[in-house]
Amino acid sequence: MLQSPDFLTNLLDFPLEITERVFSFLPPAKLRVFCGAPPFRTLALNALYAYIEIGDPNGPKVRDEEEHDLRYTFMDVPLFEKFVRNPEFTHVTIRRVALYSIAEVVNMLLKEGVLERVSRISNIHVLCGFAPPGIEDRLRTAAVYRLENITEATVHVTCSLDLETPVQIFSNLIFLRMVWHDDSTWDHTKPIPLPETLQTLMLQYPAVPVTVYRNLPSSLKSVYLEGVDNISISDFNSIEFSPSLTDLTIANTPGWEDLRGITLPPRLEALRLVELGIESFSGISLPATLKSLTLEANLFLAEFDVSLPANLVDLAIITSHLASLEKVQFPETLRNLELLRNRIRLLGFLSNLPDGLDELFMEMNDLGGEDDDLSLIRLPSQLRTLDLEGNDLFTNHRLCDLALPPSLRNLHLRQTGLLSLADVTFPPALSILDLLGNPLSTINNITFPDTLEDLLMEELKLTLVTAKLPDSLLFIDFRGMPLKTLADFRIPQSCREIFLGAGPLGSFSFLNWDDASLKLTRLYVEECDIASPLDIGRLPPGIKTLCIEKNRLVTLQGLELPPHLVELRVSDNYITSLNGLVFPDSVKYLELRLNRITSVESVRLPESLTRLSLAGNRLTNIDGMVLPPRLEYFGVNENSITEILHLELPESLLTLQLQGQKEGLTNILGIKKLPAGLKRMDISSNLLTSFNYAIPKGMKVLYIHDNPGLRHDAWRLAKDHPNLRLFRHHSGEEEALQANVGSSDEWEEWDEDASEGGSESGGSDEEMVDAMPEEGFSDAVSYGDTDDNSDPYGEYSDTASEFDEF
Repeated sequence: MLQSPDFLTNLLDFPLEITERVFSFLPPAKLRVFCGAPPFRTLALNALYAYIEIGDPNGPKVRDEEEHDLRYTFMDVPLFEKFVRNPEFTHVTIRRVALYSIAEVVNMLLKEGVLERVSRISNIHVLCGFAPPGIEDRLRTAAVYRLENITEATVHVTCSLDLETPVQIFSNLIFLRMVWHDDSTWDHTKPIPLPETLQTLMLQYPAVPVTVYRNLPSSLKSVYLEGVDNISISDFNSIEFSPSLTDLTIANTPGWEDLRGITLPPRLEALRLVELGIESFSGISLPATLKSLTLEANLFLAEFDVSLPANLVDLAIITSHLASLEKVQFPETLRNLELLRNRIRLLGFLSNLPDGLDELFMEMNDLGGEDDDLSLIRLPSQLRTLDLEGNDLFTNHRLCDLALPPSLRNLHLRQTGLLSLADVTFPPALSILDLLGNPLSTINNITFPDTLEDLLMEELKLTLVTAKLPDSLLFIDFRGMPLKTLADFRIPQSCREIFLGAGPLGSFSFLNWDDASLKLTRLYVEECDIASPLDIGRLPPGIKTLCIEKNRLVTLQGLELPPHLVELRVSDNYITSLNGLVFPDSVKYLELRLNRITSVESVRLPESLTRLSLAGNRLTNIDGMVLPPRLEYFGVNENSITEILHLELPESLLTLQLQGQKEGLTNILGIKKLPAGLKRMDISSNLLTSFNYAIPKGMKVLYIHDNPGLRHDAWRLAKDHPNLRLFRHHSGEEEALQANVGSSDEWEEWDEDASEGGSESGGSDEEMVDAMPEEGFSDAVSYGDTDDNSDPYGEYSDTASEFDEF
């Protein structure tokens, strides 16, 4: 956190290469500077505070500035001008500027039009926080300035004032969003003079009468109205929408239960009606040009009897009381139909769907009534996706009675009461089959298509798998099944990932376990009651990720690891020693958390290792431990280490976790110096009495709290290193540090408050340990290994999420 205006003033004079070093944790290509008052400071009235977001427009999205959980830097007009003038920053794209309070906007505009000179800015946010006396006249004076480069604007209105002038300032707007935070209806009757360039208008909870919306620009293509409680259907009909309007959304406006008599724009192509309390959608004239219709969260909607336009492509009815669509005539152009979370019981209407329908989603309805006859249902001949999740359809019916179209590629049948696949003829082009959560007890003697790539079988009732699955399969999920053996199961040749878990397997080996031609690279065996490496046997040579977590392993001796293994996870077992385990030179990530390891003295770790987690074990001594030269993460938190007398940390180290030793760590003098690249260190919840290390320039986090003997060191660090975070959670203590406390007595009070309130830094290992590098994980598995300061990129990354707690 850059809190010193003098520092920032000097910084903005420096060449870019020096600035890059100062901002080494966030390169200028993704530099974000928040200039404003955080919630616990008072906003100054005569200075401009702006939020500036700088970065690659195609880069990761950042959080809205309203969330107030970003880093704070304070910049007034001179500092902002200095930033603008520095030619070293001309290549950086400024994506957004936020101006807090109309008074600050006026002062800025009157100061030689600062923003006019910044032609790179296109997106501006204005928060009208207060309206001091005379503000209207000052705004009119400011209106001579035209910010022609601004094409997107968001205005948050929290006070009653004339809206005409603020909008006129932005003469070339394409997108305008206005949000009211004042419940009272204003005495404002003049239409807002919106620029003719405007294409998208969003009005949320407007506290103004309908007259404000008249005379909309002819270029307007999209309108979003939310919370327009003060507008009746007749008021809506009086709005003169431009002929160019093609997209209309009306949301969160109770009181529009009956839409009969509504006049919609004649050339509308997309209409979304969300949470309006609609009870009946009948007697409504829809524009012939309409291509997309969405009715969402209209909980009491029970009737849908309307003539659908001949050109309709997408129809979505989501979360309603609708029970039947038998009377609806669907147009031949319909391609996507979403009927989610309704009360539909009968499937007879499916025979009325056009043959060209591509996707049909019917999750969470009431399908499965005994009155249905699946053999009479004719699904669209070109259907590619069918989703029936969450319907108890196959308790009373058989899947084989439903004729699946040959074009079907994605079939989702999770939690549908499916009892059997007997006599089912699967479409020849099927790619994804989701059977999760059904009471299926066998899949033997079932012929699956050769095109199948993903087969999801979690929580089935299978005890044996002898079926021959197609070699095209890439992903198999056997988790949550009471499997007793897999000895007769043949792994498909193309399969990349297999998941086993939450079953009494006890041991596992496959029919073609030793086949060198297998493409299997990731194997996850969790909660399978594995007690010995002998229960695993020889692993396929191509495996790069092996997870054997939450089993009953006591030792790893005898486990022969594949020659190209990159990631080994054996956390949450009963392992006491690593003796006898030989690591391939390719191993980078080693997770040994929550075991009973007492010593690592004789363990030879591979030099390629970048992450080593031994948290939650029974280590009492790590003196003399030889850490690999490329190690970036070293975690031995939640052990029983009382002192470190000799430990050399590699220069590659980025994160060091020593917090929460059960007996209390009293001495770390054996660590002679901290690595120059160290970004994060946690020694909290111990019994340390001194910390006299030079802080590496790039260090961002040093959790030092809950060490009663370190209160004076912590106070010194807070003064000498204002950018350094010393507390795990944003709280009163951290605000005190951000304010640069003035005396050690004050620090003692904050430290005592923190101790009395408890510290989460001594909590579970899942809360402590950073996430593993992205490249070593499968997106399909959550390891419960992250805390709220996790680094999913394996280094102290430059993404926005890294510093959200700041």
